[in-house]
Amino acid sequence: MPPTTMPMRPNLSFQETESKLLENTTAIPFNAKNEVLQGYLLEPSPEHGDARKPFVITLHGSLWEKRLITQLIPYGHHFNHLGLASASIEYPLPAESSPDWHPNDLLLSISAFLEALQGHPASQRIDFENIILLGVAAGTYPLLSQQLQESKWLKNVRAIICMSSLCDTTPKTGWGASYFPSLKEAKKVSPLHSISKGRPPLLMLHATEDRLLSFETAEKFAKLYRRKKNKVTFVDFHGVGHTFFNYNSNREHYEMSLRCINQFLFEQGFISNAVLDTY
Repeated sequence: MPPTTMPMRPNLSFQETESKLLENTTAIPFNAKNEVLQGYLLEPSPEHGDARKPFVITLHGSLWEKRLITQLIPYGHHFNHLGLASASIEYPLPAESSPDWHPNDLLLSISAFLEALQGHPASQRIDFENIILLGVAAGTYPLLSQQLQESKWLKNVRAIICMSSLCDTTPKTGWGASYFPSLKEAKKVSPLHSISKGRPPLLMLHATEDRLLSFETAEKFAKLYRRKKNKVTFVDFHGVGHTFFNYNSNREHYEMSLRCINQFLFEQGFISNAVLDTY
């Protein structure tokens, strides 16, 4: 179960509008598969100094049906207070893209965003050698897939955080097989069946009552990930459903999620004990 200590500082009120959530972000346009998209950057607070900071990139959920760009902005504000840089990025969606849309387009979006960010003044405060990826629901697929290791821009991913993970895309037991060019490919590249050694440390948060993405499958993925000598922390949120991590779903579960993430970031050396005690 998630830890219950470590008081949290409130970030934003439940009544904040989408424009308010994006108010302190910097929009960085980038092109992925001939589509102009946006990444919304939050630079670390000045109080944390001018040194380059680890960079958290987040991918929203929605099961690839619509853009929920503000879904993880509250997490971005939290990372900002921890002294990290962060960005929530858009990615192509099947309904809006060309017929050759592929789930790996999410990885293309991360790479394209990082490339576009290189010449931006804000890049001077970002440590591109220490990248942390955070995804929720279908946004976790590319983070757990084998293809992550094949992207040159993502060779510096040092940690991964997944909530309500999409671990299995096989036709019979998983979700999302119809989005692949063939059911055979969906099975072949399913994260559950393509785990290898040398993966980044992973934090997985999953609800026991998730009716969309199986808790049992996520738990099995974590065991297999560990069996390949990779570091993984698996936390079950007992008795709650798929959207437990959302800021506007349940404030208590949201803050419990932050506590788990804080502890993970501390254990991986991204934040200090002093910062951990503050939040």
